[in-house]
Amino acid sequence: MRKLAIAIAIILVLGVIAVLILPSVIDVNSYHDRIQAEMQTKLGRPVTLGRLHLSILPLYFSAESPVIGEDPGFRTGKAFAEANEVDVSAALWPLLHGDVQISSLELKQPKIELVRNPQGAWNFSSLGNNASAGQPPAGNGANQTFSLQDMKITDGTVVLTDYQKRQPRAVYDHIDLRLMGYAPGHAFDLIAAAHLPGQGAQLIKLQGTAGPINSAQGINTPFDGSLELSEVSLSGLQKFLNSASLENTDAIISGKANLKNQAGKFASDGSLKLDQPRVHGHDLGYPISADYKVSDDLNANRLNIEKGNLKLGNTPLTITGMMNMQPTPSQIDLRINASNVSIQEVAQLAADFGTAFSPGMKIAGQLTADLHAQGAANQPAMNGSLQGRNLEISGKDLRDPVKVPIIDLALTPTEVRSNDFSASTGSTTVTGRFALSQYTSNSPLVDADLHTGRADLGEFLSIAKAYGVSAADGVSGSGIISLNLHATGPIKNSAAMNFSGNGMLQNAQIRTPSLTAPLKIGNANLTFSQNSAVLQNVSMALGSTNATGALTLSNFDNPKVQFTLSADKLIASEWQKIFAASGTQSAESRNQFWNFVPRAEAAVAAQPSIINRMTGSGKLSIGTLLYD
Repeated sequence: MRKLAIAIAIILVLGVIAVLILPSVIDVNSYHDRIQAEMQTKLGRPVTLGRLHLSILPLYFSAESPVIGEDPGFRTGKAFAEANEVDVSAALWPLLHGDVQISSLELKQPKIELVRNPQGAWNFSSLGNNASAGQPPAGNGANQTFSLQDMKITDGTVVLTDYQKRQPRAVYDHIDLRLMGYAPGHAFDLIAAAHLPGQGAQLIKLQGTAGPINSAQGINTPFDGSLELSEVSLSGLQKFLNSASLENTDAIISGKANLKNQAGKFASDGSLKLDQPRVHGHDLGYPISADYKVSDDLNANRLNIEKGNLKLGNTPLTITGMMNMQPTPSQIDLRINASNVSIQEVAQLAADFGTAFSPGMKIAGQLTADLHAQGAANQPAMNGSLQGRNLEISGKDLRDPVKVPIIDLALTPTEVRSNDFSASTGSTTVTGRFALSQYTSNSPLVDADLHTGRADLGEFLSIAKAYGVSAADGVSGSGIISLNLHATGPIKNSAAMNFSGNGMLQNAQIRTPSLTAPLKIGNANLTFSQNSAVLQNVSMALGSTNATGALTLSNFDNPKVQFTLSADKLIASEWQKIFAASGTQSAESRNQFWNFVPRAEAAVAAQPSIINRMTGSGKLSIGTLLYD
């Protein structure tokens, strides 16, 4: 036993001596050209290595400033890869006999240029083979000679240029990659990770088994593995992916997804959670989670959603169906279901995405949805129903909450029709109904009724704001209003709409952002006809000017007025101050003067009052005119 211990000690001492002596005995740089040539043979590319260093345990060469040349068919003017350092592992016994056999590589802090030419060939596809420069190799790359037991990229930077899709050059950094058992025509294991800047883990990790690589059609390369996101900032991901669609949107994403691809047939399932979501600059105030199962034909670009369970805070929704992303616009066939859930989270998300309501509004109540959406993704045809119960709209500049007990929408591919619903705030109740036809076209038509009885003007304006009538934004008032209005015609062209009905204003004061003094209306009788509103028996005041007479207002997109008025006096300096406020308006906001379906105005610039946009002619009699 003692002799065995002595023998083991001697072996250890000799091993230590070998580790200390061999690096000085072996002139590693005498193998420089041979190692460089071996790497060139394996990669099929020009390789330049700097000074070499040797380590014994484990045995590897360390080369300074390695450079791997580009495929000459791409002519990018840049090297394919360059790094601070490369570690090259080789077999010891062949090395002692003067033979260099490379088994693994590790590139430290490399910069790799990936380029796809207009014909669809990638510059990496010719690595290790004799394919024509700039052309994709045949089949799965069976002619390749490049193989390694282990290859690592540590803290790398990948620069991607895609001339086929004409996308701008994109830079992705902080990437770690490891390939194990790589050989042409065989499957291999991989682990890839990207560390994004920011607080928290900020880690994206992909691992699994891939290959054999299909160099001609990369999307057909088999893969079976998983993707893990750990506290990944969506804003950091936007910079990493160079995606404009994610701008001004943020969240902290965590979760895990299983991924499988076989001959372009892709499948994935998993769970994701978005904390602290922020959309278009607005904090949602609740997390979003998804439990899903999808499949995709990558060659046909057709996504099937087998399971899509979403939770907006505590509000569950389910989405299933298909999305065909091959045509433009994409085609969808989706089912959306929600059963008596809180509408608050859904409404807030819709407002922040600019789909409905204004971002400053808060909507409480219950929602039930059973919808089938088909057709173009930007204008789908709908079948089903949508019900809101006990809705309460508050916030922004509403004086009191607006309450809607029940609103039901029946949807068909040709029409959206509401029930007879009511909206109330304070002592005012407005009743109405609408039908929206041809809504998938660029010229939807509306048929709507609106009734107020004797209502408070300020409360009526609050209801208008709650329902998204953009012309009411910033307008306040008091007094009595009564309306019985029927409107039909193209919703995007109020000049072509037909109005009928009547109404009146009494003891009213109206304040708008474009007037520095209130417009006072003692009395006005309203009659609606075709695309105009006729005001008769008008008595009104603006500043110290009192006037009576009649007005006809037509074309609400570009308002025109015909008038016959008598005023007691007009002081020019006073009117200059009253009309000092002004503004500009986009064509989009003009087309949204009448909104029978709530729409968000988050992306539309604040529009001026109808008074500022008004043109016209008529007769004005003034008792006294003072001009200073």
